[in-house]
Amino acid sequence: MTVFIKESYGEKGKESLTKIYDDLQINLKCCGAGLGMEDWRNSSYVKHHYNDRVPESCCKPDKDCIKTADVDEIYTTSCGEALKELLKKHAGILSGIVFGFIGFQVAIVFIAIYLRSNIGQFTCSKY
Repeated sequence: MTVFIKESYGEKGKESLTKIYDDLQINLKCCGAGLGMEDWRNSSYVKHHYNDRVPESCCKPDKDCIKTADVDEIYTTSCGEALKELLKKHAGILSGIVFGFIGFQVAIVFIAIYLRSNIGQFTCSKY
């Protein structure tokens, strides 16, 4: 994520990825990747928008922090940290899904082995 912020965010041809990253920052209430708003310091976005310190998606609702990067108006949690917290919060659900999928696969393997070993016993007969 840091490389994307530094080199590609807001660039021509990267509009869809920029939109995805903006949505991520808005929905997770975060800013930057690993260092928070500091990730934007030497980014290509800031170089091209020299008055902006962070993108608008880093600002809290109804705040205009892009020029000042005022800590009271900006999300200070990094998106990497926010993602970790989200995964921790939903770890039980995720592990249940993973183990359920593994269990299903194991059951399919046993059914296939059973069918393979008994293939000669099943015959079709006409009435």
